[in-house]
Amino acid sequence: MRFRVCIAIGGTLLLLGAAATAPATTTRSPTRITIEAPRLAQTGEIVRVDGTALSPGSGHVYVTAPGLFRVFDEAGSMIRRKILRIHEGRFRTWTRFSKPGVYRVSVFYPGDGSRLPSRASVTIRVT
Repeated sequence: MRFRVCIAIGGTLLLLGAAATAPATTTRSPTRITIEAPRLAQTGEIVRVDGTALSPGSGHVYVTAPGLFRVFDEAGSMIRRKILRIHEGRFRTWTRFSKPGVYRVSVFYPGDGSRLPSRASVTIRVT
């Protein structure tokens, strides 16, 4: 934004100028989380959860950052939480379900200075 102010004082014209620029905005890239996990598991079975964290655009930029892994029960209560290590766009973790039911497994990437946050979830039925 640019503006100028003219003030007349006793026949003398003062010209005051100020230039203000809009605040610098950085464009943050979107990210996409994908999760691969079995949709059906047995009680007590160790379940492996794999996935990717990509920043699509011109080519794929692989995210290397921490993420959050969470497991929710049927009532929506969080029953497990841990920090994931996302390295070169990939992650892998394991979890175990002690009771039958339907669980939601979620992975969250909080974003950073150049990438937006992203999350994904899958449902696993435990019998």
